[in-house]
Amino acid sequence: MLILETPYYSIRNLFQTYYPFLPIKLFRFRYKFDCFQWVKETKIPIHIFHGDHDIVVPLRCAVRLKPLLKENDSFTIIDGGSHKNLSEFKAYRSGIESLLLYK
Repeated sequence: MLILETPYYSIRNLFQTYYPFLPIKLFRFRYKFDCFQWVKETKIPIHIFHGDHDIVVPLRCAVRLKPLLKENDSFTIIDGGSHKNLSEFKAYRSGIESLLLYK
C-alpha cells in the first residue's frame, strides 16, 4: 500500500495556491511533481492523511486527488492537523494502526 501524508495535486497547483495573481504560463518548472498522475497510475491501495489546518500544503490542494482514488483507497482529514504534527492526533494514529494491522 501507499500511505501519503499531506500530499498536493501538483507543484503547479500548489504554486497557484500561494500566488494566484501570477500567470502560471510564464513559469517553467524544472520538476513537475504531478502527484495526480502518480495517483492515477498506482495500482496498489492508496491512503491519504491530511490536516485541515495545514498552511504549507493547504487541504484544498490535496482534496483535488480524491476523485482519482480507487474504490478501496481512503482519504482521511485530521481535524486540527497541520503539516508536521499529524502523528499527535488520535485519528491519525488509529488510522495508521488499522492500515498496518489490516492484513
